[in-house]
Amino acid sequence: MKFTVWLLAVVVLFLIAGAIPLADGAHTVVFRTPMFVLVLATLGVTLVLCGARHLSLRRADFALAHLGVVVILAGAFVGFVAGRKRTFAVPVVAEHTIREIPALDDRQTPIRLDFGITVARFDVAFYEPTYNLYTPVPAPGDRGRAADYVFVKKLALGRDGRLMVDERVALDRARLADAGGELREQIVLDDGRVLQIGRTPKHFAAALRLSRNDQLVREAMLEVNRPVSFAGWRFYLMDYDHQHRRYVVLSARRDPGRLLVIAGIWAVMSGTAVMCWRRSGE
Repeated sequence: MKFTVWLLAVVVLFLIAGAIPLADGAHTVVFRTPMFVLVLATLGVTLVLCGARHLSLRRADFALAHLGVVVILAGAFVGFVAGRKRTFAVPVVAEHTIREIPALDDRQTPIRLDFGITVARFDVAFYEPTYNLYTPVPAPGDRGRAADYVFVKKLALGRDGRLMVDERVALDRARLADAGGELREQIVLDDGRVLQIGRTPKHFAAALRLSRNDQLVREAMLEVNRPVSFAGWRFYLMDYDHQHRRYVVLSARRDPGRLLVIAGIWAVMSGTAVMCWRRSGE
């Protein structure tokens, strides 16, 4: 019992160390060290021995909870060894299909897929646009030229469609819009100050086409926090080309141990719930 407690304490220390952010973003490397894997393996063996020692119908809940932790560790190890994860860009072209995930650098190799991915369409909706106000800072010794611009404040359009810059300057829709009626990206005021439009995406989604042997198998809408699963892979929508919307950024993940982790979590929850219920009934 004491040995297991010490092992759990070591695991907690590893988790704390892995949670400390580093400048280069490599804080999670602690979870890939041989020492951490060895500690988890030892904890798994200890839990199996502990559960086996108390294995009986009367203590089935106790054994189930311990077994669930072991299954979670086993699933995490399978994902650690055989899992794949990569972020990549896909052009938004209905006639373009990719069949491999490109490498990020020379140390990686492309991941060949047995199916094709096509991003046929991309849609984005924005919140009401705002304008950022910048004021020029004169260059030293040159009063006629601005060396830089300093952000002053963010301005929102009024209900009447006008933009109140300050007490003296107010721009109506005719001044804000171009010849086609669209809001202009940048406006230079008479006093040299600059307004730049800011658009915050409210919702964006990509229409995926998944195919095998050039035959369409599935169509799905890929949205933020709503991944699409196919052939053991899970695809997440991460970002997009904010300037021209010519491509989207996807994160592809393949975790063969994911179902084991889910099963282990349910086992721990079920075993713990039964133990709590039995104890409250005593």
